[in-house]
Amino acid sequence: MRIIDKFGRPLQPGLPAVNEKISKKQSSSWDYRLEKVAHNSRIIISEGISGSGKDTLQKYLKRILRSRDIHDYSEGEVLQSWNQLQIKGISRLQIKFMTLFLKYMKAILDRDERAVFLLNRFHLSAYVLTVAKEPKLKREYDEIIGFLKSLPVHVFILKLDANEIEARSLHPERSGAWHKFQEEILKRDGFRDGLERYLWQQQTILEVAETQELPYSVVKIATAPHVGLTWIRTASLEDNVLSRESAQLEAIGRNRGVAAGFRQKPARRPLDLSERKKDSA
Repeated sequence: MRIIDKFGRPLQPGLPAVNEKISKKQSSSWDYRLEKVAHNSRIIISEGISGSGKDTLQKYLKRILRSRDIHDYSEGEVLQSWNQLQIKGISRLQIKFMTLFLKYMKAILDRDERAVFLLNRFHLSAYVLTVAKEPKLKREYDEIIGFLKSLPVHVFILKLDANEIEARSLHPERSGAWHKFQEEILKRDGFRDGLERYLWQQQTILEVAETQELPYSVVKIATAPHVGLTWIRTASLEDNVLSRESAQLEAIGRNRGVAAGFRQKPARRPLDLSERKKDSA
């Protein structure tokens, strides 16, 4: 994949931000931080709503980590694909798989010091797509998070501005089966439209990440041809002071009735879908 800056120049080897107001020094700093996090982590998870840039980041990480033994997993390979979510009983299988998969990754990392895992979706997607709808799975899910905390993991959360979501997340190019499934989800979960659903998903991902005490970074990848990365914030076990977002997503969240805004510690408990339905009844 060819990654270019805002002037159409190939980026080698870094991925600087494309905001015209950002200095070269800042771009270099973000580039350095991304590579440092990637090289210091053994499990790197890309999370975010549909269209946020997970595949783009995954390809970039594979390039900068090409000297390592990369174990690369797509969303389907970790049971988080849309066409798997339709299978009756899949939620229990997902939880069981995650437990087994964590044990497998730990075994690989213990015996291969060059190994690194790149996961396109994992625990945060499991929460918004499964656990928030089935609270009875929460206890087992929390055990999975506890296990994940014992591993050398870093999570990249790809964030979209609210005004980008319709263009990047609604995927008019996808199959009729995908679009029909999205319509069924909206009706089942009580969302007015896809934008409201994706706003809820993104906000819930951010809120859940804040409560889990796993190292994570919130980043934003611009669309082609102006491909680039903006580092929004990082939270880690050593530095978990979170900056407050600009008010845009919070205001839109309030207007649309989704979970809104960021909270200083102690963090607000994320709202699951069963509670959301009660509130809207």
